[in-house]
Amino acid sequence: MLVVLKLGGSLLAQTDWHIRLNDFIENRPPTAYLMIVGGGKAVEAMRELDAIHRLDRVNMHWRCVELMELNQQIAIEILARNSRCFDLRQISTSEEFSILKRAGKRDKNLSIGRSVSLVSVNSFYSSILHKSNAIAAKHSRVPALGWQTTSDAIAVYLAQIVDADECILLKSCEILEPLDLRTAAQSSLIDAESLRLSEFGPPVRLFQL
Repeated sequence: MLVVLKLGGSLLAQTDWHIRLNDFIENRPPTAYLMIVGGGKAVEAMRELDAIHRLDRVNMHWRCVELMELNQQIAIEILARNSRCFDLRQISTSEEFSILKRAGKRDKNLSIGRSVSLVSVNSFYSSILHKSNAIAAKHSRVPALGWQTTSDAIAVYLAQIVDADECILLKSCEILEPLDLRTAAQSSLIDAESLRLSEFGPPVRLFQL
């Protein structure tokens, strides 16, 4: 089973998030996870700057993607010494991501045991890749450029392009189940772009970590 996992960036500020992540993975069936990390408070700071200076929305979008990349590096460093129940891997380049995408769920390494591959956002989502993918998909299946797209939407997009079985968004806030995506969007637990992109990919679920 192949599952895209998004770790909320705000969770990094909590001392025991890696323990709860291990517990979450250990209590689920053996699964291969592709994980990205949200921007958290760093992106919120960018929102404040944008509100003051009214900066270019596309430039701000890609700056926030770079902040996700930095949070990813922090998560890798922490998990490298705290992965109790899973194999930790990295997908760092677009070439490595292309190999993963071609192999997909047929890759035996993805179908045995528990593994977490931290996927560099730049390996599958950059300004250059966005332009080429938008042309190929006629824009509809690619995240919009602007504040309407958060790391949740990028995770949903990743699940779509790797043909994952599921996309799980791990949140720091309380999640009342059952919760459908439309209600989650109306409650601002996810962005509207996540809801739109979910139509093209696997089921999306929210969990409190």
